Amino acid sequence: MRASEGNEPGEEYRRRIRQAMEHAERHMKEGISLRDLARAACFSNFHFHRIFQAMTGETPRGFVARLRMEAAAQLLFTRRDLTLAEIAQEVGIASDAQFSRAFRQHFGVAPSGFLARHRQELHPVVAAAAGPEDSALQDKICLETWPRRSILTYQAVGRYREAAIEAWEGLFAGLREAGISPQGTVRVGMPLDNPGVTPDARCRFRAGVVLDEAPPSRLRRMELPAGQYAVLPFEGRADDIACAYQCLYGRWLPVSGLVPRDVPAIEWYGLEHRPDPVSGRFSYRIALAVRSLRRGVPKRR
Repeated sequence: MRASEGNEPGEEYRRRIRQAMEHAERHMKEGISLRDLARAACFSNFHFHRIFQAMTGETPRGFVARLRMEAAAQLLFTRRDLTLAEIAQEVGIASDAQFSRAFRQHFGVAPSGFLARHRQELHPVVAAAAGPEDSALQDKICLETWPRRSILTYQAVGRYREAAIEAWEGLFAGLREAGISPQGTVRVGMPLDNPGVTPDARCRFRAGVVLDEAPPSRLRRMELPAGQYAVLPFEGRADDIACAYQCLYGRWLPVSGLVPRDVPAIEWYGLEHRPDPVSGRFSYRIALAVRSLRRGVPKRR
């Protein structure tokens, strides 16, 4: 989906489909009906299913099911304090037995064996990356207290590099339409999916600027809550990013005494985000909203 200039019909349809997707994200713990999604997209209930499938390549039901399983997989990585029953509740599934069946059907492995398979089969390079450089990355992570911030965003779906380009184009087009200049604004990115879990073509990327303005029609406004953030200064090439996230989520976080809050990971670019034209290296800060882990780690069944 390429961002289009002006209020063209194609862009309006894409905006409405994004509204339905974001509704599913926000209400994942609840029962989500086709009627709910159609209402969120402002489409007729009779036609929404076909429009959604034609524009995204998957049915609304399939999208919601995938969203829940991928969210569950991410919780397995980052919330070692939760039981399977609690993870099931977090993603809107009634029981841990139903959750285990759905998880195995989606990923081909039980939740208990997912982490080991993920490390061995999906991320062999990242898993082998632990060493002096990994320890040096961990040493750079610090805790900061951030104020509440308002962000205008545009979300795109696809392979992360292509989705990021589309998201930034859509964001700046939306700002231009509203007569808002991005000059002097802080720019942030939000990779919403783990590419080791979500199929490449389904990964979501959200581009944003820190700006307390009413959102133009094609953009969405989100609030970044105040609180404590774990911040990792990153410097390297695009191929190094996966190792940085693995360091933050897989090594530092489990022994930190903290757990992630229900906020996307933030890539804080500042006023500019341009790679060096010769080396291809760039720098920004990866920030993760966290809170204290107040209870022990129960055994998973």
